[in-house]
Amino acid sequence: MSAYHLTQQATWDLDDIQDYFDSIGKPAVGHSLIDAIERQCQQLDQFPGIGRDRSDLAPGLRSVVVQRYLIFFRPINGGIEVVRILHGARNIDPSLFQP
Repeated sequence: MSAYHLTQQATWDLDDIQDYFDSIGKPAVGHSLIDAIERQCQQLDQFPGIGRDRSDLAPGLRSVVVQRYLIFFRPINGGIEVVRILHGARNIDPSLFQP
């Protein structure tokens, strides 16, 4: 059983990803991408120290790439907290990680 936790914003990000692929008529691509993201989150849960340090965006934040998307997460006691899941072409700045 995985201990990774998705913030509400990360859940909305996943919904937005699927909505986008649904809107362009490629729902299976969206499902496949979300499956890949979930597999990566499970791996991060086991190895929370991997990924790039993104303290420039928020304290303790790390990121990894899945296809063209970035998973932003924090190691927490017993796993990880997935903070955001954003397309890599997006202008990513600290305001995206404010509560």
